[in-house]
Amino acid sequence: MTISIWRYSHLTLAISSFVFILLAALTGAILAVEPVKNTLEVPQFDLHEYSLATTLTALNERHQAVSQVKIDDYHRVQAHLVTRDGKAIKAFVHPGNGHIIGRPQKREKLFKFAQTLHRSLFLKSTGRLLMGISALLLFLIGITGIVLVAKRQGGYAKYFQTIVKESVNQYYHVAIGRWAFPLLILVSASGVFLSLDTLKWLPKTKAQRQSYTLQSNLPTQQTTSFAIFTTTKLADLKRLDFPFSEDQEDTFELNLRSKSLSIHQYTGQILQETNVTDLQTYYELAYWLHTGKGTFYWSFLLFGVCMALLFFIYSGFVITFSKPVRSKLPKNSQLATAAEYVILSGSESGATTQFASALHHALQAANKSVFTTTLNQYTQYPKAKYLLILSATYGDGEAPSNARNFLERFQNTSNPQQLQYAIIGFGSKAYPKFCQFADDVAAALANRANFKELLPLHKINQQSVDAFSHWVRDFNRVTGLAIKVVPPKRTIPKLSSFRVVHKTGLTEAGTFMLHLQPLKKTAFQSGDLLGIFPEADGIERLYSIGKINDKLVLSIKKHELGVCSTLLSRLSQGALVQGRIKANPNFQLSKKSNNVLFIANGTGIAPFLGMVQSGTASKNFSLYWGGTTKAASQLFAPILEQAEQQQKLRACHLVYSRENSEKQYVQDALRRNKHELRTQLLDGAEMYICGSLAMLQAVRELLDSEILKDTSLNTAKLLQQKRLKTDCY
Repeated sequence: MTISIWRYSHLTLAISSFVFILLAALTGAILAVEPVKNTLEVPQFDLHEYSLATTLTALNERHQAVSQVKIDDYHRVQAHLVTRDGKAIKAFVHPGNGHIIGRPQKREKLFKFAQTLHRSLFLKSTGRLLMGISALLLFLIGITGIVLVAKRQGGYAKYFQTIVKESVNQYYHVAIGRWAFPLLILVSASGVFLSLDTLKWLPKTKAQRQSYTLQSNLPTQQTTSFAIFTTTKLADLKRLDFPFSEDQEDTFELNLRSKSLSIHQYTGQILQETNVTDLQTYYELAYWLHTGKGTFYWSFLLFGVCMALLFFIYSGFVITFSKPVRSKLPKNSQLATAAEYVILSGSESGATTQFASALHHALQAANKSVFTTTLNQYTQYPKAKYLLILSATYGDGEAPSNARNFLERFQNTSNPQQLQYAIIGFGSKAYPKFCQFADDVAAALANRANFKELLPLHKINQQSVDAFSHWVRDFNRVTGLAIKVVPPKRTIPKLSSFRVVHKTGLTEAGTFMLHLQPLKKTAFQSGDLLGIFPEADGIERLYSIGKINDKLVLSIKKHELGVCSTLLSRLSQGALVQGRIKANPNFQLSKKSNNVLFIANGTGIAPFLGMVQSGTASKNFSLYWGGTTKAASQLFAPILEQAEQQQKLRACHLVYSRENSEKQYVQDALRRNKHELRTQLLDGAEMYICGSLAMLQAVRELLDSEILKDTSLNTAKLLQQKRLKTDCY
C-alpha cells in the first residue's frame, strides 16, 4: 500500500471527526487533571502492606461502628463510620491506625460538565454512540499515523531515529506524533470498549458462581479473626459491606478484584463465591486506561495525549492548508501525437510542475512544438524526438501521486521511433532515498532499445534554481538551442540584515570569500545555509556557511550568468545584504565528533573553515580539498594555517587540477592516504563532504572500490550510521 493511501486516509479521518476530536481533547484534558488533583489531596499508602483484618481492628478500636470499607479509584481507604460521638460519616482513614485523614469532597461542577460532554455530548445514548464512533476514528488515526511516521523514517526499525526538519509544524507533528500515537491507540481503543459496554453492545457473559453448604458446627469468631480477612490485602480489596442486621442470613459481602464472596457474619465461613468475568476484567483495564484514575503518572500522560491532540489539530490544519497550491500544467497548443518535444511531470506538491511549465513555455517561445502532461498519462508519441522527464520523489523513495502508474504504462507501451530522453530528479538530500524515483525511471528507460540518453540523470536538491539553470545550459549545448527558461519564483520570507566586514578579491577562477556580521543576534552553526533572494528574480540561492568569531564565512564562485553570485561579488566592505539563516542540522558537528575527515572541492570549503576553528587540540580533524590553482587556496590559507598552529587541524591535504601538467583532484589525495583513511573509518571516524555532486560520486566510488574494499563497511552503511554527511550541489 502506498504512502499516499495512508496519508489521505489519515487526513480524511482527521477532517471527518474534527469537531468531536476537538471536544474530546479539550474535555479529556480537563478530566485528566482531576485524578492528579485527587491523588495529591490525601496521603497515599502501600496497600500491599496492610491486611483487611488490620484495618478493621484499627477502625473498631477508634470508632463506634463500621458499615462499609472500600478502596476508591485513587487507592484511598474510605469507610462509612459511626464515630464515638454518634455521628455517621464517610471518611478517608489511615489503613494502619484508623485515624480520619480526610473527607470526600463534592465533585466540582467543571469536572461533572466535562465528563458528561466527553461521554455523551448531553445527548444521552445518541451522544454516546457519536463519541464511540469518534473514538474509533481516533483509533484509526493513530494506526495511520504510526504507518506514516514509519514510512517517512524509512521503516519501523528507524521509527525513533532523527527526523528530517523541513518545517516547524511538520517536524513537531511527526516528533510528537511518534510518541503520542501509540498512547492514542490505547486511549481510543479503551474509549471504544467503554462506549460499547455503555450501549450494551458487548456480549453478555455469565459469571461462574459456587455455593457452599452452611456448616453448623463452626465456632463463633471475632470478625477481625476471620481467615479471609486476615489473608486479604487491601490492595486486593474493592469493597466490604457489613451485614444489615444480626440475622444469620445477613452476610458480609466482600468484593475483591478477582471475585466476590458472601461470608457468614459469625463464623467467617464462605457461603458463596462468584468469579469476575473476563469482560469485567477488560472493562476495568479499559476504564483505567481511559481515565487514569488512581495513577498520577498515567493521568499526566493522558493530559499530554490530549494536549498533543490539540496540537495535531492545529499543525495538521497548517500543514494541509499551507501546502503550495498545485501548479497547473500549461495549456497545450499541440496534440500529443504531433509534438516534437514531450515533457512529463511528476509532482506531489506542485513545485516540480512549475519547473516543467517553465521549460514548456521556453520551448514554445523558441517555436518548438511541445506537449506537456503528467507521467501517469504516458502514451505513444509518434512524432516526438525528445522526451523530457521532471519528477519529484515522494515519501520513502516512492513516486508522486501523478506518476504512480508511469512505470507500468511505460512497460506496456511501445514507441517504434527512436527517442532521446533526459531526466531531472527533484528531492531532498536529507532523505536517504534522494531522487529514488528518478533513479527508477532512468533504469527503466535505459533498458529500452529505442531510447537514447540525451543527458545524464540530473538530480536537484530542494528545487535549486541554480542547479536547474545548469541543466538548461547543458540541454542547450547538446541540442544546439538557446532557450531561456524563467524559473518559478518563490514567496520571500522575512529576512535579516548582514553587514560585509571583509571581502576578498576574485581569483582567476572567479572565486571570492565574504565575511558577514549579523546586525541582530542570530543563532547559526557551521554547516547551516544562508539564503539570498536577489531582486532581479526573487529566487532563493543557498550558500553553505562557516562560523568564525560569530561571523558568517562564505566561499562563492562568480558565474558568468549568475544573478546572485554577481550581486555578491559587487558588494563592498560595510555594505548590507539581506538573507535568512536556514538550519541544516544534518550537516553539523556534534559535541561527540572527535575523529573527523573533511572533504571538499572548490567553494565547498566554507563550512569546514568554521568547523575546524571550533575544534580543539584533543580532536583529530583532517582536511582534504581540491581546487583549480594554488591562488584559489590563498583565500582561506590564513585560517587553515592558524588552525594547524593551534593543533586544531592535524592534517591538511590541498591538491590542484590546473597548477601543473599533472592534474590532481581531491580523490587523488584520498587515494594516496587510503591506508590511513581505511584505519580511521574502521575506528569510527566521521566523514563530511561538501562541494560538487560529481566530486561526491567520485569519492563514494573510491571508498567502495578501494579504500573500504574487503571490509564490512561501505558508504551506504556510513550513511545509515550517520557517519557520512554530505552537502553537495
